[in-house]
Amino acid sequence: MRSGRLRGGAAAGRLLLVAGLVAAVGSAASAAGSDGTRWGAPVETDDFNGSAVEASKWFVYDSPTGSFPRVPSAVTVADGSLRITGGHGSAGRDVSGGLSSLLHQQYGRWEARFRVDPGAGYSAVVLLWPQSQKWPDDGEIDMIEVQDGTRGSATMAVHNGAKNDTLSTLTALTADFTAWHTVAVEWLPGRLSYYLDGRNVFTVLPARTQNGAATIPSTSPMHMALQLDTGCHDGIPCRDANTAAQVSMYVDWVRAYAYGG
Repeated sequence: MRSGRLRGGAAAGRLLLVAGLVAAVGSAASAAGSDGTRWGAPVETDDFNGSAVEASKWFVYDSPTGSFPRVPSAVTVADGSLRITGGHGSAGRDVSGGLSSLLHQQYGRWEARFRVDPGAGYSAVVLLWPQSQKWPDDGEIDMIEVQDGTRGSATMAVHNGAKNDTLSTLTALTADFTAWHTVAVEWLPGRLSYYLDGRNVFTVLPARTQNGAATIPSTSPMHMALQLDTGCHDGIPCRDANTAAQVSMYVDWVRAYAYGG
């Protein structure tokens, strides 16, 4: 089991527009896709109504010396939500946390409702990661990534292939991510559709990138991960004088739906 995504060489093979990439805006019900796909009842939910992370559903990261330092104590459940808190560790280094779902699926729909405190030096991420742990070969689907310390903008992206070909939203999504928002992704053989508060804001269709990788990952089942990544690398700004001693990401609930083919 991994202790978090490996994010080396994230700029390699980066693309902003290729054949098969479509930006779309529309409406979508929580259990229906932009093409009318019906998802039925979720195969897994977590409303975080207990007092601790459910060990039967989640693996909590423990990698305090990694490139993204993470400790289990940073991940707590209280008052109906999951909280991931970052701050200075005992060595003076920023330390945070994350966790990954034990549900692995080849295709499906995933949803999460989240918000994040302001503060440069921390990036809130909801993503899908390959069960194989082979990154970037087997892909990564970033349902949302809020690197902006003001929390006024965010991006969505997909990585795939040995050269880490990356497709992302052409412009940043603008919203107040210190307030609650719901993100979702539908990963299908024929499309990859991203949603923000029920709107289809980004869709990737089957094609090949300039380095030959498929635009849609297809070589490994994936699972959801929730992370508050520390900064000063991988495009995440460094902590600055306005960053609070502690910065938290909150998750109200998550849902996963199976793909029936």
